[in-house]
Amino acid sequence: MTRIVTIQVLLFLLPFAVYAGWWMARHWNPDEGVNFGFGAVFTSVRSRWLAGAGAAIVFVFMMFLAFTGGHSPDATYVAPHMEDGVLVPGHFYEPDQEDNAASEEEPQP
Repeated sequence: MTRIVTIQVLLFLLPFAVYAGWWMARHWNPDEGVNFGFGAVFTSVRSRWLAGAGAAIVFVFMMFLAFTGGHSPDATYVAPHMEDGVLVPGHFYEPDQEDNAASEEEPQP
């Protein structure tokens, strides 16, 4: 869960970082360096546009994960457990897997 929240926060901050990098590159003076007066960089109008762009990126990423990831609604999570002294990692159990395996094992007449 922490990984997902971290990804969402980084995606939200991505437009701010890109804009700040562009601003610093544009205001670079080889003799003086960059004046880091970020108060003028992130005005209220710019911040609203950047926040909107960040929210849009997060929304698109969340929709991408919702439609491409995950398991079927019938899947059951099996927690990590020990079998014969071996740790079996957690996994999702699909009910169709057992049905398919049972039908393949039926003897042919």
